[in-house]
Amino acid sequence: ITGKDGVFSIPSDNIPFPAELRVSMMGYRDTVVLISFADTIFIFPNIERLRTVVVSADRHLRDISEIPQRIEQVSETLIQQTATRNADEVLYLISGVYNDRNQGIYSRNAGVTMRGMNSTARVLVLYDGAPLNKADGGGINWNRIDPDFIGKVEVVKGPASAIYGGNAFAGVVHILPPDSLSSPFRLKLNTGYGSFNTYEVKNSIAAHIPAEKGRWYFMLNNMCRKGGGFYQYHDSLLTQYDTTLFIREYGSTIQAGYRNKVSSIGITYSIWDDIRSDGVKVNEPLGSYNKFSTHFAQAKFTGKTEKGEWLALAYFQKEDYFRQNESVGRKNGKYRYYDIVSPRSDAGTTISRKVVLNNNASLIAGGDFRHGFVNAKEIYYTSTDVFIKKGSMSQAAVFVQYDQPLLKKKLIALSGIRFDYARFSNGDFSVETPSAGSEFINAYPVDFSDNEWTAVSPKLGMRYLFHPNFSGYVSYSHGFRPPMLDDMCTNRSITKGFKIANPKLLPERVKNIEAGFDLIDYRNITLKTSVWYSLGTDFQYFVFTGDSVDTGGDSEKAVMLRDNIAEAKITGFEISAFYKPVKPITLIANYTFSHSIISDFSGSQFQANDITGKFIMEVPPHLVNAFLTYENKYGYLTLQYSFVDKRWADDENISYSPAYSLFNLKAGTVEFKGFSVSSTIHDILDKPYADSNNRLSAGRIVMVNVQYQITKK
Repeated sequence: ITGKDGVFSIPSDNIPFPAELRVSMMGYRDTVVLISFADTIFIFPNIERLRTVVVSADRHLRDISEIPQRIEQVSETLIQQTATRNADEVLYLISGVYNDRNQGIYSRNAGVTMRGMNSTARVLVLYDGAPLNKADGGGINWNRIDPDFIGKVEVVKGPASAIYGGNAFAGVVHILPPDSLSSPFRLKLNTGYGSFNTYEVKNSIAAHIPAEKGRWYFMLNNMCRKGGGFYQYHDSLLTQYDTTLFIREYGSTIQAGYRNKVSSIGITYSIWDDIRSDGVKVNEPLGSYNKFSTHFAQAKFTGKTEKGEWLALAYFQKEDYFRQNESVGRKNGKYRYYDIVSPRSDAGTTISRKVVLNNNASLIAGGDFRHGFVNAKEIYYTSTDVFIKKGSMSQAAVFVQYDQPLLKKKLIALSGIRFDYARFSNGDFSVETPSAGSEFINAYPVDFSDNEWTAVSPKLGMRYLFHPNFSGYVSYSHGFRPPMLDDMCTNRSITKGFKIANPKLLPERVKNIEAGFDLIDYRNITLKTSVWYSLGTDFQYFVFTGDSVDTGGDSEKAVMLRDNIAEAKITGFEISAFYKPVKPITLIANYTFSHSIISDFSGSQFQANDITGKFIMEVPPHLVNAFLTYENKYGYLTLQYSFVDKRWADDENISYSPAYSLFNLKAGTVEFKGFSVSSTIHDILDKPYADSNNRLSAGRIVMVNVQYQITKK
C-alpha cells in the first residue's frame, strides 16, 4: 500500500515472521531480505554505465572499454560549451596533445602534435573516415573545419599504423559530423562580432524525409568570417612595412544520403576559400598573404550483416595554395617580390570488413590506396627565376586484426598487422631563366629517379577488466611515415636556410609500448592515466652542407637538406580527470609530461652538428589544461586554464619559446523562443606572449554571438 507521502507499507496480517521479502523496482537493484516485524528496507539505485562507442580504433563501431589502447572522445556539448573558435582548439580537452596556435583565429594554421613528437605530419587527421593529410606537406589546414559543425572528436593516441598506415605515427584525430537525423528539421542562424573588427555569419540547415524502410537526409552548413587583425610584433620592432594580420574566409559543406537499420550511404562535398595576411605590405594592395582554395568530396557506405559489418569509402581533395610574398630586407633594404602557385591533389579509397565469430571474437580485414600529387611554381618578379617542382606519392596497403574475449570477457586480447607499399615517382625540380642568384643550385644536382619502400606495422594489446568501473591495458605497436613530397622535390628558401631536395629520403619508423588504467564513474569521478616509451628510428632532420648562398635577404643563408640521421627516445606520462561534484558543476583537467630527446645522431655525407642528447624542438615537457563549467536553467559558464612549458626552437637547444599561461572564458544562455546568446573571451588577462621569432599572440579577443534556431521534433 502506498501512502500520501509515497511510502510503501505491507499489512502484516497473516504473515509469519520472520519472512523472506523480494523487492523489485525499475531503476533499482533487486533486493531480497529476511524481515521481522516493523522492519525498514533500503533499496539502492541500479546505476549502469552507458557505453561509449567509438569508430576510430579499427574503423568499426566498438565499445571504448574493450579497446587495449588509449582513446578519448569529445562530445558536441563539450565543444559548444568551451571557448573554441577553431576546430583544433577542441584538443585542449585531450591529454597528450599539443596545439600550437598562438595567434588564435588569425594564425596561418595550427600545429597539432601528440605524444612528445613534433611535426603535424606525424598525426593523421580524418574527417568522417577520410584522411585530410596532404602528401605534399604532410599536414592539414585546420582553419577550414568549423567547430560549430562538428558532432564529436575521437583521438587515438600512440602509433596506429597497424590500421591506418602512414601519418598515424603518433596518433589519429578523427572529426565526425553532427547527426543529421537528430530531428526531422533543424535550422540555425548565427552571427557574431568581436575584437579587431572581426565578424562572422554562419547558417546550417538539416532535414530528413521518411522513406520505405529508412530515411533520406540532407545537411548544408555555411560560414563567413572577416577580421581586421592586429600587429604581430612589439611596437619597438615595427617598421613602415608592417601591417595587421587580416583574415577573410568562406566555407560551405553539403551532406546527403540514405540510412536504414542495416546500412547507410552518403556523400559529402565541401569548399573552402580564405586569405590570411602575413603582416607585411610594401607595394601590393594586400601585401604578403596566403590563400587556400580547397575542394573536398567523399562517398561512404556502411552496412551490417548477420555477423559483421562493411565499410567502403572514396575521397578526393584538391587544394590550390597561393602565396604572395613581398619584403624589404631590414638590413640591406633589398626588395623581393614573388608568388607561389601550388596545386595539390590527394585521393584514395578504403574498404574494410568486420566479422563476428562464434566464440565472440572478431576479425577485421581491409585495404587502402592513397595517391598524392603536387605541381608547383615559385615565380620571382624581382629576378628572372621561376622555380618548378612536381612529384607524386602512392601508397597501397592491406591489414588484418583479430581480437578475442577471454576469462569470461574480463580480458580482451588483440593482435593486428598491416603491410604498406609506398612509391615516389614523377619527381622533378627545374629553374626557368635562372638568374645569377640561383646558379648555385647547379652545384647540387639531384637524381629524381623513382623510389619505393615497404613497411610492416604490427600491434599487440590486452585490456583486463578488474571491476565494472576499473580496467587496465598494455599495448605494443609500430608506426611509420613516408617522406613528404615537399622535402623530396623542393629547393627553396626556408627560415633556417636554403633547402635542397632529397628524393632519397626514407620513411620514419617508431616502436611504442604503453600501459594505462581507467577508473570510470566512481563516485562521480573518472580518471584515465597512461605511461609510454617510444623509440624512433630514421627520424628526419636538417643537415648543413657547409655552403651558404645569397638569396636576396639580409644575409647569406646556409644550404641544407633533410636526411634520415636521428634516433629518438620519448618517454611520457598523462592523466586526465572528469569530476562532477554536484549537478551544476563539471571539472575537467589533464596533465601531460614528455621527455623527448635525440638519442643518436649518426653521420651524414654532409656536415652536421652532433645533437645527441638534445631535446626534440617544439615539444613542451609539461602541458596542463583545466575546465570548470557551471550550468543552471538560464545557461552555462566555462572557465579554461592552459599552461604550456617552454619549447626549444632549434635542434641545438640554443633558443626557445618561453612558457606561458592562458585563461579563456565562454558564457552562454539557454534557448528562449529560438534565440540564444554566447560570448567567448580568449586571454582574459590580456597578456600577449611571443614565440622564438618575436611574433606576439593576439592578446585578449572578445566575441559575442547571437543564434536563432528552429527545430521540429
